[in-house]
Amino acid sequence: MPSSNTIAPVLRSRSAAVSLKFPLIGCVGPAVFRSATAADIALLLSADPGVAEFSCLPRVVDDQGDDLFPDFEIGTPNEVRYGLVGAYPDNSIIRDAVNLEASLWTGTRLANLQRLAPGARYVCPPDDRLRIEALLAECEYTTIGEVAECLRTADPLGVIAGLFFLNTITLRIDDETLSPLTKLAGPATESVVEAIIAEAGR
Repeated sequence: MPSSNTIAPVLRSRSAAVSLKFPLIGCVGPAVFRSATAADIALLLSADPGVAEFSCLPRVVDDQGDDLFPDFEIGTPNEVRYGLVGAYPDNSIIRDAVNLEASLWTGTRLANLQRLAPGARYVCPPDDRLRIEALLAECEYTTIGEVAECLRTADPLGVIAGLFFLNTITLRIDDETLSPLTKLAGPATESVVEAIIAEAGR
């Protein structure tokens, strides 16, 4: 069990942290952050298909006698890495950490995720899910507007957001503002986090 000397700095970091007003899919434990930038990155992590789960301000890591405070502990299908917002010391011995910046994600993705996030835990009715699957079976992609027209729910954007954060569908939100014309397709496979980890390992 961690000592009180180890736990105390984590608790102090969490008590002074930024919190979000909406739930984060895949976040294990308190969703608290040291900065607004870290909160933005957490939202990006929650929508990354390569992230199985993550935790915020998970622990204090001993780095050659100095305390290192990872912003995240990130679990992918293959490994667990610490994520830090901003650079960590060049002489650090922590080799399972990666630097995370919001700029690593492209264009309008963050702004669109902020709009979708309130519906992240929306549960799609089974019949509406079948309607979306039927649309996607007929063509490679459809649009938010076309999906909304076929749904019976009173909150079509909530349905779409809930399925998106589960990676049941993907939305083209990296380079255009969310609209009825936004393209909607099957599950995503490209992961920014996995690409960052692969680059760090070279």
